[in-house]
Amino acid sequence: MGELSVRELPLFPLPEVVLFPQEVLPLHIFESRYRIMLQSVLESDSMFGVIKWDPTTKSMANVGCCAQILKHQTAEDGRSNIITLGQQRFQVLEITRSTPFFSGMVSWISDDNIDDFKKLDSLKDSVKEALSDVINLTSKLTNTKKKST
Repeated sequence: MGELSVRELPLFPLPEVVLFPQEVLPLHIFESRYRIMLQSVLESDSMFGVIKWDPTTKSMANVGCCAQILKHQTAEDGRSNIITLGQQRFQVLEITRSTPFFSGMVSWISDDNIDDFKKLDSLKDSVKEALSDVINLTSKLTNTKKKST
């Protein structure tokens, strides 16, 4: 998904949850508008956006993470339990509708800089190694000084 692609995505605003790529998020769907959203999502590609909702300002963040439904169970009363997995992050370009549920045009945010994190990881190991060498040398130096006095 390196190219800039734009698509419409149903949005699920949550006040205390942020989803990250490759993270598992179980959800309990009980509000009627989100039951409708769930139905619609299951009939298409099982994808919807999880986005942070600020109850104080009554506003959505403009960056979220796409969730893919891995499993779902719907009870007789219409409530559902779903297990989702975070996919790619997205930026909301515009909200296309707010009823019965939010939907927006989104563009994918590329996580190409994942290689940078790998480089940082190996750098972290080198730094740890160097630091432990410094600690070992320092302790040897301080021990020898103590012995010679």
